[in-house]
Amino acid sequence: MNYQSPILLDSEINELEIYINKFIAEEISAVELKHHLAPAGIYEQKNKMFMVRIRCAAGIISPSQLKSVALISQKFAGNEFHITTRQQLQLHDVPPENIAIVLKELKKVNLALRGGGGNTLRNVIASPDSGISESEVFDVAPYAVAISNKLVTEADSFKLPRKFKIAFANSENDNVYARCTDLGFIASEKDGQKGFKVFAAGGMGRKAQSGNILHDFIPEEEVYFVVEAIKKLFDKYGNRENRNQARIRFLWNSLGKEKFIELYNEELENVKNSNPEKLVLSDIENKANNNIPLDEKILTSEKFSLWKKRYARPQKQTGLFSVDIPFIFGNIKNDDAVTLADLISKISDNSIRFTLNQNIMLRNIPENFLGNIYEIIIKISPLSEKSRFLGNCIACTGAAVCKIGIAQPRKLLKALSDKLDEINLSLDELPDMKIYLSGCPNSCGQHHIADLGFAGRIKRINDERKFYYTVFKNAEVKNDILCLAKEIDEIPEENVVNYIIEYLKKHI
Repeated sequence: MNYQSPILLDSEINELEIYINKFIAEEISAVELKHHLAPAGIYEQKNKMFMVRIRCAAGIISPSQLKSVALISQKFAGNEFHITTRQQLQLHDVPPENIAIVLKELKKVNLALRGGGGNTLRNVIASPDSGISESEVFDVAPYAVAISNKLVTEADSFKLPRKFKIAFANSENDNVYARCTDLGFIASEKDGQKGFKVFAAGGMGRKAQSGNILHDFIPEEEVYFVVEAIKKLFDKYGNRENRNQARIRFLWNSLGKEKFIELYNEELENVKNSNPEKLVLSDIENKANNNIPLDEKILTSEKFSLWKKRYARPQKQTGLFSVDIPFIFGNIKNDDAVTLADLISKISDNSIRFTLNQNIMLRNIPENFLGNIYEIIIKISPLSEKSRFLGNCIACTGAAVCKIGIAQPRKLLKALSDKLDEINLSLDELPDMKIYLSGCPNSCGQHHIADLGFAGRIKRINDERKFYYTVFKNAEVKNDILCLAKEIDEIPEENVVNYIIEYLKKHI
């Protein structure tokens, strides 16, 4: 697929190792260490261990790389790793003395962390079904990969006023929320020409807002020009004094639409006149291997048929299927990842995408091997024996791990799961219902784009601190603009599960 991961150079790893050793020796503080580690996607957890974020453009990883991540996690981190809402991986509970070792091991398998955090270009995401969807305009993954490959070589991508996020959607359905990100591209065609509708200055968080249409259409060869112009505009005029006002959406608001577009057009002309190199698009073939070394498992049980109906979908490539694998909280155990990678490597090297709801989407699976996939998946993914609903729910780590977390939404999601088992609600009618929970207003749980979203907070009642959740409802697209979920209520933490149950009952 020709994806060139943004490898940290040996010199960069060695420099980080020096600062880590100074931290271990208590010669520098955690705050000083964060300044050096954050741009590489490494953050301290509440338990004094570290989280290491692995960049995967368009959510792509090979089976061999997935296996390597699992083995690295097994040896140097915890007993599982995490799929993020931006199609990346995270290792948790990495002792500080293991950080440099992890970086070196990842480098051996062409995986790295540059731009995983800090004021940098973040992971470039793309529709996880891009290239295989029957309803897509065209495959946008090559553009996401090419932009990532290009921008990670540019020094100014890592010295921005704040984070810079880019998304590519393969249709107007916009399953990556390109309409609500710093810079979003939606696949389009005009007069037989491939291109994109472009949105800018959207984003979630404490002051979330929808993106604005920057171009109704640009031809595909201008994608890099637009990205580079926005990046340079942000670099020049973004707020470097106030971190809370530093995202591109705040620049749009402070300048006003006319001035923002005027300055943007100036940068766009400058980029075009500089005669930049064209993007090198990857050749991403969607096919299965020839002569797959597996005995076909032909299954006819009711359980298999129900699973296939819920989780397997035909691709536009005749005879091939994609399969969704849901994971609780986006966590996959190391041993399970090894088992999955060993099986999938026999079927197709281009077989794995991470999704925005923290799951794995397999692709290029011949229909006659779905039984083989099923027998493995039900062992590694307990949610695969239930409706799609719970696997689509999102809950951030919250206060259990995050240093700025307030509440613990994962406990609520676990309580919801237990309650649903108890009352036996039939949720197959709501496969795409989005229930998202964040442990604070920062929207790591993406509550602003949910059908029903929750954001944790603390409320003082009679001089006592109580955990509450702000309730958000009904994100939807109207007139080509994503209308974010509206704040409608606030409820005590102990009422959240029943609130969700009653909401679900009304929609079944």
